[in-house]
Amino acid sequence: MEDTQKYHQILNLPRHISSKHPPMPLNKRAAQFSPYAALVGHQEQVRQTENMINHSQEKLRKSQIILENDQ
Repeated sequence: MEDTQKYHQILNLPRHISSKHPPMPLNKRAAQFSPYAALVGHQEQVRQTENMINHSQEKLRKSQIILENDQ
């Protein structure tokens, strides 16, 4: 049985609009989730990895310069 057949009686009903509670503005809907950080510490880990890669690339570049000068 398809999902649309399960709900065919209610699929086209109008959406309920509360008479007691006004709709929340879109900017406040988004704001309610902004303090939540699902990946705590992720950005710091990314920075550390980036620094490590940059350091390794710099060491490699210096080694290549030394090797070129020795030839």
